[in-house]
Amino acid sequence: MSLRSSLVLTLGFGCALLSTGCSKRFPPVVPTEGTVTLNGKPLPNATITFIPLQTDFGAEAYSSGTTDEQGRFTLTCQFNNQPGAPVGQHVVVVTDPPLPENLRRSQNDREIDAQRAKLGNRPIPLEYGSFAKSQLRADVKEGQQALTISLTR
Repeated sequence: MSLRSSLVLTLGFGCALLSTGCSKRFPPVVPTEGTVTLNGKPLPNATITFIPLQTDFGAEAYSSGTTDEQGRFTLTCQFNNQPGAPVGQHVVVVTDPPLPENLRRSQNDREIDAQRAKLGNRPIPLEYGSFAKSQLRADVKEGQQALTISLTR
């Protein structure tokens, strides 16, 4: 092997080591659950999404879940579809679930309103459904107790 080949091989190996050593590690994902209330009452059948306030990761770091009849939720992280949310600060977004298939193309506002009324404790104020407008924050920590997300009209 020539000196030039050895030098190129050594430089290539060194660059590979440096590039893996400087990459950001995905934060630990910990079990995350809680309750969502609107004006002090449980918010059933709502979609809740935790969006990390870390700039190093994309959509794979989002976590989401759906509330049950008592407003309780358990999150699942998009990263490897694992239970929980990444440790750190999150913006919380709360929205209605998608409409049933038979109403997705409907132009009948009464049918859509009737469907949403069945969900209970509605409407959800629009500001909670936008990453840019939501003032809701959650700090996910290892070993934490259940979170309470409180919305108001």
